[in-house]
Amino acid sequence: MKILDSIEREKAKGEFVKISDGIVHYEIGGPKDGSWIVLIHGFSVPMYVWDEAFESLTKEGFRVLRYDLFGRGYSDRPKAVYDFNLYTRQLTELLSALEINDKVSLVGWSMGGGISAVVTAQYPELIDKVVFIAPACFIANVSLDMKLLDLPIIGNILMGLIGEKALLTNLRADFLNEKFLHDFVEKFKEQTQFKGFKSAILSTLRNFPRDLRDVYKQIGQQKRSTMLVWGKQDDSMAPFENHKLVQKAIPDIEFHPIDNAKHAVHIEKSDEVNKKLIAFLRNKD
Repeated sequence: MKILDSIEREKAKGEFVKISDGIVHYEIGGPKDGSWIVLIHGFSVPMYVWDEAFESLTKEGFRVLRYDLFGRGYSDRPKAVYDFNLYTRQLTELLSALEINDKVSLVGWSMGGGISAVVTAQYPELIDKVVFIAPACFIANVSLDMKLLDLPIIGNILMGLIGEKALLTNLRADFLNEKFLHDFVEKFKEQTQFKGFKSAILSTLRNFPRDLRDVYKQIGQQKRSTMLVWGKQDDSMAPFENHKLVQKAIPDIEFHPIDNAKHAVHIEKSDEVNKKLIAFLRNKD
């Protein structure tokens, strides 16, 4: 296993900043006077998952921040409990370190949707609009591989033996169209070579709540602008049917079901999803 150090980080596009739990890899684009948008990726795939959205939003005049969650990409793998406390702290400290004092709109995919929900519930004064793309953290389908990895002791052994294979299997299941897979998988493999990746994934799997309905209800009570996007064929750990739970928690949410797409809907249907993102984020309440 490689050590994620300054030499390795020289290969990465973007910038780095030190906060209390470690070094964060991030990228900012778009005009300095644009409205702030923060893109938060999911459980295992780092910030490259936002390539299409980042390019589209910056071209449309938004000021966009994307970053690698701790344990992923080129951000540190601190010895910590990988739960919402860690990731809420990471985002709020990152905004402070980058001197982003304006309200930001959050766009969270999968687990990033759960992080977006928790941050918005805890720090409503920091957040403008919120977009949830196939958000995780509701009671949902969990594959046998993931259930086994969740077990004490046995899970640690299996993570070393089959962890990467299990993650890649779940990753492939995120796509309806295989044409996206090759480059996506090759980029994914880059981060797995660094020490601490598997332990971070295992800690996240064990410490993230599986049901955040009460958190989403808090956002529903805030009466803020929210949007939900979901691929109709999504049968992942965040299946399409969970949109009903989000709508129940946030009755006024703007909902866009997308045909012919699974969990990675913002990649498979990037043009369609990005147009909806831009229209929603541009709209003045």
